[in-house]
Amino acid sequence: MQISISFLKSNKGETLLLLNQYLFKCNKTTHSKKYWTCIERGCGVSVQTDLNDQFLLINGDHNHVVNPDLIEAKVLKEKMKHRILTETTSLTQIYDQEIANAKLSEATAAQFPTVIEYRSNMSKTRRKITPVIPTSCVFEIPTPYQETLSQKRFLLMDFFLKRGKERVIVYSTNQQLHLLFNSEEIFIDGTFHVAPGGFEQVFLIHVHHFGQGLPVVFCLMPNRRAATYSELFQRLKQEATAMGKQFEPRRIISDFEAALIPVIRQEFPTATHTGCMFHFNQNIHRKIMGLGLGTDYAQDASIREQCKQLMALCLMPISEVEYQFKRIRTIASPSLDDLFTYFYRQWIDGNVPLSMWNFYDLNHRTNNICEGSLKNL
Repeated sequence: MQISISFLKSNKGETLLLLNQYLFKCNKTTHSKKYWTCIERGCGVSVQTDLNDQFLLINGDHNHVVNPDLIEAKVLKEKMKHRILTETTSLTQIYDQEIANAKLSEATAAQFPTVIEYRSNMSKTRRKITPVIPTSCVFEIPTPYQETLSQKRFLLMDFFLKRGKERVIVYSTNQQLHLLFNSEEIFIDGTFHVAPGGFEQVFLIHVHHFGQGLPVVFCLMPNRRAATYSELFQRLKQEATAMGKQFEPRRIISDFEAALIPVIRQEFPTATHTGCMFHFNQNIHRKIMGLGLGTDYAQDASIREQCKQLMALCLMPISEVEYQFKRIRTIASPSLDDLFTYFYRQWIDGNVPLSMWNFYDLNHRTNNICEGSLKNL
């Protein structure tokens, strides 16, 4: 009868042989065999295997009882360690999933460390495969960071705008690209707070599919220049052509970034480009605070009402916006003159077309579906 053996790692990284719920450590290796002895001090039981770790024989009887709870805990820790070393899944998620799948006995569960207690060990293991954080944009991307967990291509583009600097890195799977190129509506947003060294922003493209917002393109961008955005969109169009598709969304939702607006107009001339109502009102609110009107806004109901009417212009039919702006300005408090001057120059007679911040009769008025992904970065 063939005897089944398996192997675990000790806390110090040594290989342990598991046989009949007893653990053995390798004591000696010759040209043809490995000799294993029981890890329990004073127990003389030994096991022999060949160099391919196939069982040969066992000698003696154990002088101690088996500890199944210890074995169960070690097996679970070994599974966690293997995933930590081979996946980029979060440590907490690995812990929770393996605990749920293990179906531990009450005794093992009672003594097994909690995720908080075990996080230090897990982090130490993960650091063994985590590359040193780059200090510039010139670095090699390790293979695990070029692929998905299922070892499929994830890194889509990696190029420099200038020799040795201004690097652009783009991630997207083939499935995500199919969703992007088949979508009539896309959502664009970026964040600057989590951008790694050597890059200025993390730039994401989402689509609305299966009733929810799905991130389909992840970009590390070196700057916020129009030429960089244009290069990115042109390369995505080339990817679409290579896949026998076209990258021609009918509607694009983004914030009001000055460099992005003309690029979208140039690269997607047939698309309707609308802004985000959240960012629109956020800009106005920041201006209110910047003009020193925060106290009046908080304490004076009439001032607050007039400011809200200004913000609500984005929900009016586009043909009525300018008329309603003039009407509100006529009856507004003189203390709001600077705010109305800003609004006219920025939003009515400025570089942002009125059609971009008019959200009347639109299903999607914000690009908030991007915010969840950005917060999770």
